[in-house]
Amino acid sequence: GKYEGEWFAGKRQGQGRMSYPDATVYEGSWMQGLRHGPGTLFLTNSDVYQGDYAFDLKDGPGTFYYVGKNKRYDGVWSADVAKCGLFGEIEGGGGASGLP
Repeated sequence: GKYEGEWFAGKRQGQGRMSYPDATVYEGSWMQGLRHGPGTLFLTNSDVYQGDYAFDLKDGPGTFYYVGKNKRYDGVWSADVAKCGLFGEIEGGGGASGLP
């Protein structure tokens, strides 16, 4: 993968963008080389997660956009697992509108 962003003590720290070998892209906060804090994950199937991370896992409030289905899930994650939330439509009929 390729990382562009801030570093501290040889690790990703602060704001940055990571392009993974599978074409997934993460843009957001890093701490000690891990996704930590607010960020956006762009998946290869066009789905998008926008929300909080803790130690490289989805953790806290976030929204998962199922672009192909024109659905979104607004909820709370804990250790990468959705714990509670609501499904709805992506505003604007999908595509680029209504997405982060």
